[in-house]
Amino acid sequence: MNGHATPERISRSLMLAAVALAGGCGVTSLAGGGAAPIPARYEVHAVRFATLAGFPKRALISGAPPADSIDIAMMVWVVRGGGRTILVDAGFYR
Repeated sequence: MNGHATPERISRSLMLAAVALAGGCGVTSLAGGGAAPIPARYEVHAVRFATLAGFPKRALISGAPPADSIDIAMMVWVVRGGGRTILVDAGFYR
């Protein structure tokens, strides 16, 4: 791997972060009489809060034509469940 942040690597990182955070939130309830705990259910929502319009591709891709640009979505992720709401900001790295 080249260490660059690709959409696939970002998605995988966010998914792993959400699973790790959700897994640490515990159990929502116990079934009656010593039955096994019922794990909490979680929702993961992508929230687009801004767009970097006309971002130069050459800042992301070595050798890209100088005139080429791209609109970049700025996102955070909200994990909800188990009585908690967690905001995940994966940041931005070119």
